[in-house]
Amino acid sequence: MQVPVQILVGGEDRKPVGDEFCGSCRVERMEYLTDNLQKHQIAAELEIIPGIGHSDGERVRTDRFLGRLGKLMQK
Repeated sequence: MQVPVQILVGGEDRKPVGDEFCGSCRVERMEYLTDNLQKHQIAAELEIIPGIGHSDGERVRTDRFLGRLGKLMQK
């Protein structure tokens, strides 16, 4: 059984972050990470949450995580 990887990032988390090897901001880096995991047959899902940045949206992120976990538990 594969355990899926859930990647959550805020849609406003676009502050430049150093070297652009795998993306110039966190959103791009999470897209790169998701693609890389999927290329290696790892079940990965990226959700870009609109309207939040890097440090805010804790409740929204927690709700998204618990919602995904609940769906997995029902299977």
